[in-house]
Amino acid sequence: CQACGANPVNWERVHQRSLADAKHTFGAFSHEFVRNYFLQLPLGQDAQNFARRKGRSGLQIAARKRLVQSIGRARPFRDGTQTKMLEDSPNPIWNAQHATATCCRRCVEYWHGIPRGQALTPAELDYLTGLVMQYLDERLPGLSNDPVAIPRRT
Repeated sequence: CQACGANPVNWERVHQRSLADAKHTFGAFSHEFVRNYFLQLPLGQDAQNFARRKGRSGLQIAARKRLVQSIGRARPFRDGTQTKMLEDSPNPIWNAQHATATCCRRCVEYWHGIPRGQALTPAELDYLTGLVMQYLDERLPGLSNDPVAIPRRT
């Protein structure tokens, strides 16, 4: 807290990067305005349809691919602006990235203790993808593992 100097986040615990302790990490995210906003933001119909079209397995592949593309490199192009911030995003992965602090290398460094200046390791990518998927699992309960044919809106 900037006003009183209190630190509500146990950084040592968050920086352990344990998916088994993700509930605590999500609780820590709620102390930051942007993370809390996206943790509370309902997914729109377009985002839900996007997820259903992919299925959980396809969504996990897409999430990892998105993380590699947007934050996988040591110094991504235009770091801090590569993940769209839309209230009614058609892609639930973008919302998940903001909610889980995997939207840019600055957030990854601050929240997850993974320094900028080096590419993400496979283990780090596994952890970050796992966080994104836990967020999506909470937002999309009952999502089929397989894709579902849903016509696109015109």
